[in-house]
Amino acid sequence: MNKKYLAIGLATAIASSLAGCSSTDWKTEDAADIEAQKKLITEQQNQIDSLENRLQVQDSELKEKDRALMAKSSQPVQSTTEPGHCYARILTPARYQETTETVLAREASERVEIIPARYETVKERVLVKEASSRLETIPARYETVEERVLVRPESTRIEEVPATYKSVSEQVLIAPARTEWKRGPASSFGDNVMQSMTTDTGEVMCLVEVPAQYKTVTRTVV
Repeated sequence: MNKKYLAIGLATAIASSLAGCSSTDWKTEDAADIEAQKKLITEQQNQIDSLENRLQVQDSELKEKDRALMAKSSQPVQSTTEPGHCYARILTPARYQETTETVLAREASERVEIIPARYETVKERVLVKEASSRLETIPARYETVEERVLVRPESTRIEEVPATYKSVSEQVLIAPARTEWKRGPASSFGDNVMQSMTTDTGEVMCLVEVPAQYKTVTRTVV
């Protein structure tokens, strides 16, 4: 039944499309375009006829199924009953489901349209006179300017420059830093004591750091 409704809807859509095409105001009377439209109308009419035939076949099949179902429901219950039990005949109705399908309503087609020419006013540069050349006499121009003139070229000469002397003082190392063992208590040597010890004879010996000794020397340099 669902297929029947779908086919009826499709036939209605194609018929509406056909009616719309027949009432279209054609923009051109070109012979090829008119022939193509006639061919399209013929194809759509053939589709409608084919759908009507399919609807008739499906309607016949549905009626045949309904008759078979009614004949089956009128048959007696099989002898599988048991004494002491009650039974009832139940007819389960058919179940239908609506589905959405995409069907071809109109095939792709082509048509020829004449697009009229378009005109507009534009500004355009037009050559009035071709390029040419001419000779013009440009008079000389004079002006007073100041400029430097070489009077004597550069030269070299030898001049005697007297020597200049100065005294320079510097410190010269006489004795480097060293360490020595000296007799006496550590207090007598101050902070320079690095180590102290007592000998077997009872003498106190200290390892003392002796700083380096410098001497200031003055000399004259050029």
